[in-house]
Amino acid sequence: MKKYLSYLGHRLRQIQELVDHQEQGARRLQELAEHQARIEAQLACLPELMARQVALQEQLGALQMQLASSHGHQLGELEAIQATAGETLARLNTAIAQNGDTQYKLRRALGRIELRQTEAKTAWEAQPVRIYSQFGEDGFLAHLLRYIAPSRRFFVEFGVEDYQEANTRWLLEQEHWAGLVLDGSAGNIGSLRSQLTYERNSLTAAAAFITRENINDLLTQHGATGEIGVLSVDIDGNDYWVWEAMEAVTPDIVIVEYNFRFGPEAAVVVPYDPSFVKHEAHPSALYYGASLEALVRLGARKGYDFVGCSEGGANAFFVRHMKRPESIPARTAIQGFVYGTHDEWREPQEDGSYKLRKASFAEQQALVMGLPLITLETPL
Repeated sequence: MKKYLSYLGHRLRQIQELVDHQEQGARRLQELAEHQARIEAQLACLPELMARQVALQEQLGALQMQLASSHGHQLGELEAIQATAGETLARLNTAIAQNGDTQYKLRRALGRIELRQTEAKTAWEAQPVRIYSQFGEDGFLAHLLRYIAPSRRFFVEFGVEDYQEANTRWLLEQEHWAGLVLDGSAGNIGSLRSQLTYERNSLTAAAAFITRENINDLLTQHGATGEIGVLSVDIDGNDYWVWEAMEAVTPDIVIVEYNFRFGPEAAVVVPYDPSFVKHEAHPSALYYGASLEALVRLGARKGYDFVGCSEGGANAFFVRHMKRPESIPARTAIQGFVYGTHDEWREPQEDGSYKLRKASFAEQQALVMGLPLITLETPL
């Protein structure tokens, strides 16, 4: 009985420490929220500052034209005005940059607190945290990595644009992973390489249009081979075919985009086209990728269990079967399906432009299911 009472006392102290920790986190969160409100108030002034910046630039242009035709006695006065305007512009640019840096640090701090607060929660639906991701993938990924020791603290993500919004950036900046990111736009990769994120971390970034024919060569060329921690695939088209073809890496966790418009039951894939671009495949930009059920079947063939979807009906998460703990249950596509929140569809106009209009899920589904698709055979 004494041992039992001692154990209970120990557990009560642990619970009290946890409660104290959560209360501290809540207070810190409130402080950061207040700080964020002050920053947002400052940011509200940015449009006015930027308008002043544009006006000053226009004034500078006008002054330069005047300089070209001005008399000698006016030159000194105009140059003084130009110097003053230049200094004002510099101060405005510094203020804008400082506000952006403060907002960036605040987002990271809030993210750390939110991730800590989800640690005691086990339900998949309670995990979304948005730090750099679009639909809470930061939180879902952190949840999985609490239970799964990565084979290697290395990730591969492609379809990252300029990496401002990504599924793996949290791993890079806060967990100090290394990684490879690929994007089809040289401009996006150039923008990424100019960021401090690229300079300060162990990140390789390359421009490449990814196909199932070149994916393994690209990975090998950039040193991404063997077992890795995370793979994230989001290329708005051939995601299914590229994942199917990948052999150079064996990730513990896979994040891959699905097209929710196909619904939770159909096992369908858009036919493979190495030059596929979704805006060219159909003007609506709704026709691309694969259904969740198709990806679940592909994952099973490759040795992966489907464990859940992110918010917004965007990405599906898979865990290598041999590494999935019992605490993270496998799901069927019907059990884990999340409907998307995108309800816009592009309609071409007579002048060659496009207009966005609202469309119901039923309307979107009827469109994509009526276009060419490959239906997968029912698994044995």
